[in-house]
Amino acid sequence: MAQAAKTTIGKLLYYSIKAAELGGKQVKYVVDSLNLDTTFKDINVDPVTVGDIRAHQAMVGVFGKFLPNIKVISEEDDSEKKIEPVDPAEWESVPLVSGEFLKLVDLDGGVNEDDVTVWIDPLDATKEYTEQLYEYVQVMVGIAVKGKAVAGVLHRPFLEPPVTYWAWKDHAVCPELKPFKIQRPANDVLKIVISRTVSHAGSVQQFADTAFGSKNFELVPRGGAGYKILQVILGHADAYLHITKIKKWDLCAGDGIVRALGGNVTSLAGEEIDYGQPAGGVKPDAMVNNGFIIAVYDHDWFLEGCKKAVREVTAGRS
Repeated sequence: MAQAAKTTIGKLLYYSIKAAELGGKQVKYVVDSLNLDTTFKDINVDPVTVGDIRAHQAMVGVFGKFLPNIKVISEEDDSEKKIEPVDPAEWESVPLVSGEFLKLVDLDGGVNEDDVTVWIDPLDATKEYTEQLYEYVQVMVGIAVKGKAVAGVLHRPFLEPPVTYWAWKDHAVCPELKPFKIQRPANDVLKIVISRTVSHAGSVQQFADTAFGSKNFELVPRGGAGYKILQVILGHADAYLHITKIKKWDLCAGDGIVRALGGNVTSLAGEEIDYGQPAGGVKPDAMVNNGFIIAVYDHDWFLEGCKKAVREVTAGRS
């Protein structure tokens, strides 16, 4: 039997960072060109822009050149939006993995390529992107091995200069995140970030009252899944609560970083998210159906509250 081909997480992480940064360049380029050309995947729902597609093409190009056997799943894999293709020179010029980068990480013994799934969101917070709320926009890459998130990259292209956060569980945390590995949010009132979506704001408030009502808390609406996760990572929020469906490319990158910082990401029932290679097509299996709770500190407490709220909601329906 032929031996399974191997790669290293260090190499995967390096090219994930390069892919995210290249995707960010495309996202900014489209804004500078004043041609977002926004369309919708459904009627007035789920916008997609030239920025989404250009970032997707560039990021997939990086993985195709340097890690061609790795399964990469992108939000825009099935996009029907037609644009002028990104020049392959954009990713052909990406430098090979450097010794300087490898000094930042503890080298691993390698993983089977078949066990790896990379989830990319070329432009997280597209709605906010079209509204010029650029602080919410991120480019995200998550690395999963045997279905478990082990590393992640969050790139913020509109900061000056742009900033890339990355971490790899049990191996490395980028210099920008090291101070946050030991700090706990110093909030007198628990801050829990939630979606800006108005349609289910009342439901989230009711759920949170049941789950966390034993303490003082504040729900803080913010845009972009990646941005909300970053608020938890940086200690600006204690937790991120989501009670409806969401896609795995919205979560995998942040999941990897949160775990590297000692936190946890689970469904509202306490199940870990499975990022393994979907069976029977990407779209039906890319969904997290039952919400989630994310916290770097005190995840168990937040989760117990969520379980209580789920039980009460379920009892109310019966």
